[in-house]
Amino acid sequence: MCFVYNRLVQMSTNSNLPHCKNPHTLILSMNEPIALCNALIIGLTCLVSWLGFKSRALEEKYIFEPEAILAWKEYFRLLSSGFLHAGWWHLLVNMLSLYLFGRQVELSFGAGHFLLIYFGAIIGGNVLSLYVHRQHEYRAYGASGGVCGIIFAYILLFPGAGIYQFPIPFAIPAGCMQLASSGSRSSE
Repeated sequence: MCFVYNRLVQMSTNSNLPHCKNPHTLILSMNEPIALCNALIIGLTCLVSWLGFKSRALEEKYIFEPEAILAWKEYFRLLSSGFLHAGWWHLLVNMLSLYLFGRQVELSFGAGHFLLIYFGAIIGGNVLSLYVHRQHEYRAYGASGGVCGIIFAYILLFPGAGIYQFPIPFAIPAGCMQLASSGSRSSE
């Protein structure tokens, strides 16, 4: 899909239309660039999660479970679990975070690198979880690994950008969020 988007942008820039001067902009009514891969991931994740909410069998088939991955060689679960969520609140927080940070990351890095960061973080986080939980029963789902990858890519790109965190009424510089996050991890 993202390839199709990039081809549409290239085709529109090759035309002599006055509104097609920026190669990274697909013109909409608001004349803003679209982070299409980000939007498609959000839409697909919402759809798969909704189907998982309705069907326990679908959830059971695609949830992250070390025994199924190691004993039955169901490696697809390393990725498929990123499209399932525990409930509406879990889905909302992950997709809102992806929406808020993903657009800038995709527009700055490009669609290919955005997808590499997102899916690499999901798979990388799940491989680490697989190693940690390989000896006992464990089940997990959610896009939190991918969303964290995108948020940290945003912090890397825009270290001086302000990030608002409820209930703090002022923006915290993104670089400070990175320090706070790495500091809290080292104390665990």
